[in-house]
Amino acid sequence: MKFKTWIYCYIGVQLFCTPVFAEQIELNGMQSLTIADMLQKNGENDKAKTTYYALLNDPDYRVRTESVFRLAQIATNEQDYTSAIKYYLHILKYYPNSVLARLELARAYFMNGDYSLAEEQFLFARATPNLPEPIVKNIDTFLTAIRKQKNWSVESYFSFVPDSNLNYASGAGEECINSSFGVFCRPLEKQDSGIGIRFGADASYYLRFTKNFGLKTTLSLSGLEYSGNQYDDYSLRLAVGPRYTFTNGEISLQPNIAWRWYQGAPYTNQYGLLLNTTWQFGRNWMLSGGVSWDKNSYIDDHIDKFLSGNSVQLYIQPRYYFDNKSFLMSGLSFGHSGAKMDAYGYNSVGFALGYYNQWPLGFATFLRGDVSFLHFLDEKFFIMEDYNYQELKRSDIVYSASVRITNRFIEWNNFYPALTYTYIQRTSNIWSQEFDKHRVELEILYRF
Repeated sequence: MKFKTWIYCYIGVQLFCTPVFAEQIELNGMQSLTIADMLQKNGENDKAKTTYYALLNDPDYRVRTESVFRLAQIATNEQDYTSAIKYYLHILKYYPNSVLARLELARAYFMNGDYSLAEEQFLFARATPNLPEPIVKNIDTFLTAIRKQKNWSVESYFSFVPDSNLNYASGAGEECINSSFGVFCRPLEKQDSGIGIRFGADASYYLRFTKNFGLKTTLSLSGLEYSGNQYDDYSLRLAVGPRYTFTNGEISLQPNIAWRWYQGAPYTNQYGLLLNTTWQFGRNWMLSGGVSWDKNSYIDDHIDKFLSGNSVQLYIQPRYYFDNKSFLMSGLSFGHSGAKMDAYGYNSVGFALGYYNQWPLGFATFLRGDVSFLHFLDEKFFIMEDYNYQELKRSDIVYSASVRITNRFIEWNNFYPALTYTYIQRTSNIWSQEFDKHRVELEILYRF
């Protein structure tokens, strides 16, 4: 940066004129940073910002990065948290390992009231190896305050969904059976593919009665829309119940009611009870868990005679943070889906494993694999692949693998894009129930 020559004159007994700078001086980036820092410390923020803005084009990346960081500091001090968040995100775009930028980003989110986003960043920062204990305790103070102070949490998504097998068909051409009059065959449903729209939102409102106790109200909406209404699927759930927060987590118990519309018509009514908890322990662990009970009834009386019943689900999901940008999650679930006819009810056990990591340029990936074992409760007659029929209990294994790529720095007002690919395969002792499918989702996500 260049500074002009100035002349300073003092009129006393005689005239003295002294040049402050005898000639034009050009400072390098580091020297300019020093001057801007002095201006900032003296409270001359406007002049400091002018210098930092000019240094954003400096050839030295260290000067550019430091300028962005100091602009973020000024924005935070001026309570312009929206600008501060953008600056810190910009730094993490190129340096996802920066603990200081992540901590300051978390604090800016917190001051801006974006509690879910602040919690996410604090949890990552907390797992940084060799992080001083006073900083860890300070983070815990923020995490506890988030649980107690947040009024809203909102998550939503909108995506285009190409699907190779909308109807979960096996792909086999026909099903045949031997008889005394010969072999009789019928065509099986062909795999149907298409591109649809999937969308949903999950909003929770927290009404506080005391610092630790209150009421949690959750409204969840999801929809899947394809051409026509053959595969349309909508659901709505309302849950209201007490919530208690403590130093390392929270627990809530919510009675709920839900409705489902399928193929353009009302399909089920449901009511139940949901218990959820999250618990943070140690420096690197976060544990989520829950149990639910639901009573399902079907609008169609004929279907209700077969399928109505109680269902129970239990899940445990620990998460381990390796550092300030990656974690490993696992999951274990147990389920019971009852039906008036036991042959349509089943017990299930599921396992999940996933890995999340942030990369330079704002990208993050999440890899996940799931396997579920389903064992039906009673025998039923099935036509086998050898053209004979047999009475047996159906047993399935469902495999799922997915990869999601997100970019939090291509965002607008907390909306950001994601691309997800999922492969699902079901094997079964009933050949006609086997299938596989591919699904791609181009999503727009929102989190507050």
